[in-house]
Amino acid sequence: MTRKLLLGLFVAILLAVAPQAQATIGPFVSWQNADDLDNGYGLGISFPRNFTPLFRIDPRVSWYNYSGGSYDLNAFPIDLIAEINLGLFYGGVGGSYTIYDNDIKNKWGYSFVAGAKLQLGGIGVFGDLMWRGSEKDEANVDGFGLNVGILLGGN
Repeated sequence: MTRKLLLGLFVAILLAVAPQAQATIGPFVSWQNADDLDNGYGLGISFPRNFTPLFRIDPRVSWYNYSGGSYDLNAFPIDLIAEINLGLFYGGVGGSYTIYDNDIKNKWGYSFVAGAKLQLGGIGVFGDLMWRGSEKDEANVDGFGLNVGILLGGN
């Protein structure tokens, strides 16, 4: 029950932050090397929202396909990352919930991100390195990833 309540709160925050009038949307391509799953490739979308020039919240939803290791599956991470903006560079820490489409149970986790963004007017680009960790059970899905995308709208 507690997990469902937390997941509901997490989704409510995603929905509350995303549809802002000056919202930025950031579609991206992604790669992650998860320990037991090998290389995963996918797509995602980011909804960064600046609260101050220094602080931003970045909800993200992604999809990964893993087919080269011990498992053949799709993963759907939902992340909520608190970031510090330092001009061109940013870094942050967050929580995540990942849904799997096979016998691996869904997992709560955490993430660390460091990247750079360049935005001119209503369009920009970004790239970041992300570490995603989670509960350990039938498969170790911790690993580094790389995200590269564009930023549309907002600032």
